[in-house]
Amino acid sequence: MKNNHPFLWLVLILLGSAFSACKPEPSSSDIVSTRELNHHGIVYVEALCQNGAKWYFEIESATTAWITSSQDFFDDDSVHGCYAGALDVPETFEHYGQTYTITGVKPLTFVNCEELTSMTLPNTVTVLGEGAFYGCTNLHSVVLPEGIQWIDFHTFNNCSSLTYLKVPDAVEGIYMGAFFNCSSLEKIELGSGLQSCAGMLFIGCSSLKTVISHAVTPPSLVESTFNGLPLQEILVPKEGVEAYKNAPVWSDYADIIQPIQ
Repeated sequence: MKNNHPFLWLVLILLGSAFSACKPEPSSSDIVSTRELNHHGIVYVEALCQNGAKWYFEIESATTAWITSSQDFFDDDSVHGCYAGALDVPETFEHYGQTYTITGVKPLTFVNCEELTSMTLPNTVTVLGEGAFYGCTNLHSVVLPEGIQWIDFHTFNNCSSLTYLKVPDAVEGIYMGAFFNCSSLEKIELGSGLQSCAGMLFIGCSSLKTVISHAVTPPSLVESTFNGLPLQEILVPKEGVEAYKNAPVWSDYADIIQPIQ
């Protein structure tokens, strides 16, 4: 039959294309299948996502699990399929009819995953293990969960592409070497609950110009915390400016301490 309305057909085709483009892309948090492996009494789960990405989990309890590495799953040092790309960690996954909540990241889970570019961790995660992102040299963005209470030893050691990081308000302590050699880090925001920072924190952070601290009471620092850094400004709550200017270590930088606008 002759088409007497070519313009109408063109509109319908364009609308169909528009609706198709609006469909969400498959995500690394969309898990479609799982399989289980048991090593020495520890239950591991490999989860396949809709976009082809894989997660590896260690079952911690009847309802919780932690993210781990593929090396733990296969129990073989020769197997190390690193996480890669831009990843959103799922809050939960289902396995054999049971729903598990992701509550932690095992130590060294993402170590030397050089193709990992960004990571968003859900607020269900409350523990970030030692050296979790050690050597992730192309990691440029991390969204940390609001519930973690400390940044562990060498968590971001040698994350040389990371330019900015916001430490959640619930974090009370940052341990030694947490940001060691983050050479592209230009700005860091420290949360309102921070109480203390250990040594070797910013060694090798040769681009760090801005430190924003949201804690009204100045967190305790070791003497060398800011040594050798190209700091240009330290921004703190207005009501805490004088306290910072008179606090140990912070007082050495009194001339660049300003109120947060």
